[in-house]
Amino acid sequence: MKNFNFKGYWNTPSVCGVDLYHQNDDKVVVVLTELPDNHGTSVTNAIELIAEQATEAYGLQNREVVWIEHYPEQVDPYNDRKIIHENSFDLVEMAKIDNEFFNPQWKRISEVEFVKLTME
Repeated sequence: MKNFNFKGYWNTPSVCGVDLYHQNDDKVVVVLTELPDNHGTSVTNAIELIAEQATEAYGLQNREVVWIEHYPEQVDPYNDRKIIHENSFDLVEMAKIDNEFFNPQWKRISEVEFVKLTME
């Protein structure tokens, strides 16, 4: 996973993890992971902005892109037996005109479905 620096709301410096899985010449799966050290806009709140910036940065303009939002398991720093957030994966579908994304819709998928989608 690589860090992807993006401009969040009000140009706030933000960062998420990014993994690209190339399925074939026309299709790529992009996994955007919320990082615990991101002090800017969250992946969920900036999904359209990240999609626009990642499309440009990785040259995905002419590719079919499957977007997945990932939140890793987060454990309470004061009680390592208490999980604050379970590991989760969401398929994110968005409308797109030119290089502008809008109207995101999230659909929770299982880890098994995630693995199937990301198999290269």
